[in-house]
Amino acid sequence: EIYSRALCISEFVRRAWLAGSGEGPESAALVPNCADLDLFCPKAKAGESAALREKLGFGKEDFVVLFCGRTSPEKGVHQLLAAMANIPDEQVKLLVVGSPFFGAKARSGYADGLQSRAEALGGRVKFAGFVPNPELPAYYRMASAACFPALWQEPAGITAIEAMACGCPVIATASGGLPEYLEGSGAVILPQSEVWEDQQLRGVAGVPPLENTIAEAILALKADPARAAAMAKAGRKAAGRYAPETYYRTLLAALQSWGRRE
Repeated sequence: EIYSRALCISEFVRRAWLAGSGEGPESAALVPNCADLDLFCPKAKAGESAALREKLGFGKEDFVVLFCGRTSPEKGVHQLLAAMANIPDEQVKLLVVGSPFFGAKARSGYADGLQSRAEALGGRVKFAGFVPNPELPAYYRMASAACFPALWQEPAGITAIEAMACGCPVIATASGGLPEYLEGSGAVILPQSEVWEDQQLRGVAGVPPLENTIAEAILALKADPARAAAMAKAGRKAAGRYAPETYYRTLLAALQSWGRRE
């Protein structure tokens, strides 16, 4: 109630602002996030991916699914682990990059529980922990696909931009602004069968279990290299919408528009 203007990082956020603010449509400007597309790009040093796979314990033929983000309940990492348990193909591996609270040494009961659950899957799941931003592009380029199974309503999706920009096909949930950011990339968008509300997980009736639909999406992508290649190409093109220069121009236009109305 104390604000009369909003810069909104997705149309999802913009709709929420307008629904609760009592202000008119002109009060909310859409200014999507951006990513450093010079850093997050498909160009890799010779042997980069092979070296990183060897370091992490993955083979050349492994289909590596990457999760990058906070290892907290609303991000749905437990659903990824459950999906891995539903995949009999030993070549499908999971790499979890991130920590609970954006810090290299952060720990939580949930994150510790993920590692305990992963033990049943043997060497098919690896935890890289916190990875500094300048090193992240190599992880996206090394991966066969990225999965973002968010269970809350993501305002936007910077990791989605990063993955697309690096040519990594994306599987994600229909969470908040994520589908907007992934539009045109060919990403697989899955319904949430579980949501994070009021600091707890709640099941959604009538929706297929996410652990099953994630598993099906991963196996379908692994079985269709041509589709994966098409998604990589489309994703790189879609990521071009989120260059810092575009962000600057959009932000400037919003501020100038408001200035003219004063």
